[in-house]
Amino acid sequence: VQPEWHHGVIGIVASRLVERYGVPVFIGTYEDAAQTQVRGSARGIPEFDVFAALQYCQEALEKFGGHRAAGGFSLAAENLPKLRSRLREFACQHLQPEHLKPLVKVDAAASFEQINWELYEQIDQLHPCGIENPEPTFWTAKVKVLEQRRLGKGATHLKLLLAQGKTSIPAMAWRWGQYYPLPETLDVAYRLRENTWNNQTTLEVELVGIQQPTSAAASAPTSKKKQKVRGLPPPDSTSTEDIRLECPEPPCPGSDHRVPEWFGLESLETLPALQGNLLVYGAQRPYLSISTTTGKIAYDRPLQPCDVMLLWTLPPSWTHLRWLLSLGNPQQVYVRNQIPDLPDPVKLRLSLKFHLAKFPGQPLNLLHLGQQWWVAPCTLVATLRELGYPCQGFPETCSPDQELKRLRRWYLYPADQLAILS
Repeated sequence: VQPEWHHGVIGIVASRLVERYGVPVFIGTYEDAAQTQVRGSARGIPEFDVFAALQYCQEALEKFGGHRAAGGFSLAAENLPKLRSRLREFACQHLQPEHLKPLVKVDAAASFEQINWELYEQIDQLHPCGIENPEPTFWTAKVKVLEQRRLGKGATHLKLLLAQGKTSIPAMAWRWGQYYPLPETLDVAYRLRENTWNNQTTLEVELVGIQQPTSAAASAPTSKKKQKVRGLPPPDSTSTEDIRLECPEPPCPGSDHRVPEWFGLESLETLPALQGNLLVYGAQRPYLSISTTTGKIAYDRPLQPCDVMLLWTLPPSWTHLRWLLSLGNPQQVYVRNQIPDLPDPVKLRLSLKFHLAKFPGQPLNLLHLGQQWWVAPCTLVATLRELGYPCQGFPETCSPDQELKRLRRWYLYPADQLAILS
């Protein structure tokens, strides 16, 4: 917290600090000359829920709001020590040292020969990108820097011409002017970009990370099969060793298991006053006021047994729902039946290809991936079979398009019918 910082830009500064240091950032400025009031902004990392942290610190705050990745707050300056103390407590409960690294996560190795418009158009079908659907990042080893120059006001940015073998490609490195000049040979991480200038459109790359050259053989993702950036080739029809699937069942109910009451929910306005701990779950689920219930409010995953569960959307499958009920053990369940944004068959196929290329040889946890994309395990299996994987041991599936239609019907399953199933 410092004086004379403009509150309109501290959020941008927080985002830049997260990018550089890989840690959650809370930053603020004084709102008055006497420095009695603080206004702040916060940005998080995937392992740190900013809004939950602000809720944990609400006794020190006057106002706050936001979501999992970002938030804003205000407080009396005299409460700064209390806020810092509560944030440390929350961080110690939710973060591990390995979470705090300013790393660039790459999806696949690529050669410059593979960087073309066909690849760009395939990636474009994965948009819109954001949380849970990050934009694909590629890396290439031992790239030559043929040209580099600074540009922009204050020489803030770098414009480069990079080459690998006989193939060269233009590149931009935003806000990298302070690192000029870059070494002549680098390993680079980048994303693809379309650049239009003077009525001419070209394909270029945006640098997001560099390192000293390493052995491509030692650093590239390894697999028994040779990988292509466009995605894994289908396995041999006679082989079942190319992919291992996991879909763990929830544990059997214990003696303390409660059979919940089920209620439909039209909107938050029709939600009655609640008693006890509350879990709010679902795609694009809201953050609720702490006055909604007499107990604590958790989001997405039950950290402890809850008395009430609010399903903004149903989980992607009956197996997902049984896991949620087993972990939360609620007494009451409210179901809103909103349908999340579902991928179409083309996007789902491309997403699976990139995932398999990113984690070659690793088991595929259908529950984890299904929750990430809001699709059922059977939808993933149907898509894998379309790609050529036999997925032996799993029940027969329809086409991916038909499985997605079934999935839409599942998300509309009414509360009274779920009560019969449970």
